[in-house]
Amino acid sequence: VADGEPTEAGREVTVTLTDEFIKSNSPKTIYCKEAKIGADTVYSGGADLTYIISGDVYEGYVLYINGTGNMSNYGTGESSAPWIKSGYSTSIKRVVVADGVTSIGNYGLAYLTNNSIQIDLGNTITTIKDNAFYSDKISTITIPATVTNISSSALTNSKSLTEVVNNSSVQVDLPSIDKKSWYVDGDADRTPITKLASGKTARLGDASSGS
Repeated sequence: VADGEPTEAGREVTVTLTDEFIKSNSPKTIYCKEAKIGADTVYSGGADLTYIISGDVYEGYVLYINGTGNMSNYGTGESSAPWIKSGYSTSIKRVVVADGVTSIGNYGLAYLTNNSIQIDLGNTITTIKDNAFYSDKISTITIPATVTNISSSALTNSKSLTEVVNNSSVQVDLPSIDKKSWYVDGDADRTPITKLASGKTARLGDASSGS
């Protein structure tokens, strides 16, 4: 397929994706809504973003989000993200959001339920929208310093979280987890908190003993 040539979904093509391409912030090679490119699955994310699923069922998949601008907004069921509808919910082990991406959309990274899921957010994200990480099984997440707006529901139902690092300039609403409470790292008294201030790290402890 020539550079810049549109490719319809369903058309069989053979393209080798190099590491340099996967990590690139230039998504304009691929225009189709969904295609198989070699062993990888590629989805368009609007005019300026590309989503690439790379890996295999044995080692797990990586979701690369490349380009410039905002992620699309998604929802539940038929309106969920295309990689969730395509059955990758439990097999994506890592998400890499490249520099250039400026927002995580509604339900943008929701329903990632692999027990060892890791999410790496780029340093150009300014906005994290409603239910962005809904029902994820992430154990730790770092909010980048560039974030200036984060929805109060961004971490809703992320019941596997045990650590939240807030490098942003705004406070982060922490998810409610049964029989557990959040406290600021370094607080000897482990005073329970529900919101995490800028520049702080929250850890999860037992509600009764703080351990």
